Amino acid sequence: MASGERGKEEILRFYYGTIEIGELTPEFIIQSDQPALLPFLPLTKGGATTENVERMFVEIVPANNKNLELVGFTLASMVFRRVKNTLGWDWLQERFKYMHDILRESPI
Repeated sequence: MASGERGKEEILRFYYGTIEIGELTPEFIIQSDQPALLPFLPLTKGGATTENVERMFVEIVPANNKNLELVGFTLASMVFRRVKNTLGWDWLQERFKYMHDILRESPI
């Protein structure tokens, strides 16, 4: 190796694909059997409804991952505010309170 060429050799190369979440359907996310994708459900085509967001929360419960619930809540709230869905936003706030009330009532 000649002087000045050191550090220019290729060590690793990564190839990434892209997925347009907005082009996927809520069903695709649910059928993927990938719990980590569930919080993205409100971002899918037609996913910004209270019915789909409720389904997202129901599907997340078996994963027993509170972080997924929080990410799902955050993304849903952003979507509802962006599309000016005030009914969805109000419902989401109540749903979130309900989820945390159950945790507070737990003996643990």
